[in-house]
Amino acid sequence: MLTNPVQRRVPLTWRGIRHYPLIITQRLCSLSEPGTDPTEGLVLYLIIVHACTLWELKHAQLSTLLPFNETIPVPSLASAYYVILPKAAPSRGRHTPGRPSRQLDFPPEAASWLKPLLERFEQQRKLIVKETNNPYLLVAPGKAHRKIPVSDEFVRLLVQRASQHILGAACTARLLRQTAAVMLADTISAGILPWLGWEEKQAFAYAWAPREMVLPQTADPAPPPGPVTFPSAQEWRQKSSSPQSEQRGE
Repeated sequence: MLTNPVQRRVPLTWRGIRHYPLIITQRLCSLSEPGTDPTEGLVLYLIIVHACTLWELKHAQLSTLLPFNETIPVPSLASAYYVILPKAAPSRGRHTPGRPSRQLDFPPEAASWLKPLLERFEQQRKLIVKETNNPYLLVAPGKAHRKIPVSDEFVRLLVQRASQHILGAACTARLLRQTAAVMLADTISAGILPWLGWEEKQAFAYAWAPREMVLPQTADPAPPPGPVTFPSAQEWRQKSSSPQSEQRGE
């Protein structure tokens, strides 16, 4: 008599692609409007249009061109019209060619609305950086002098706040990027995704795997208008460990 030594059921792993409704990205593309915070707008643009990862956003840098002498001004972000993205270190398990160039050029057809956004972003950034000569695109208030990348949490909160301002609900950087991948796979080809950082199997799954549409998380009431601020690490831990957070399952 044969007996089955396994007496429990193991659920199958969900292999679907989770993404937001495409109308969400269309609404988030209002990032060029004058009332939009320029840092929030630029980060949304880089995720939705260029499928930038959180790691790339953290390490993105401005143009490194140096003038021959002090009389030649350093080109602004709007005039240079590109940013420098980091190149991931090679690893044995990584099967993606990555982006063809570290220089991420912005599309000429978007210049009419993107350049004004870049100009507003650079003005806001100068108020934070001042004279510290920080090379990174994103800088945290009060920490620009350290000349180190911002934290993962900084970028996550930036994306959440940006989507809350536009949608009244919080989006995540990861799901926004996956939504961008869905759009690229449907309009161009899933074959482009390995060049944007997806593993080959993950990339081509966008062409055949079932998809699960999810909605952004309903946000708390929006804070009053003002400059973008982020809680300290201590404040964030206190909020996460509060009884209200535990009841909501945060």
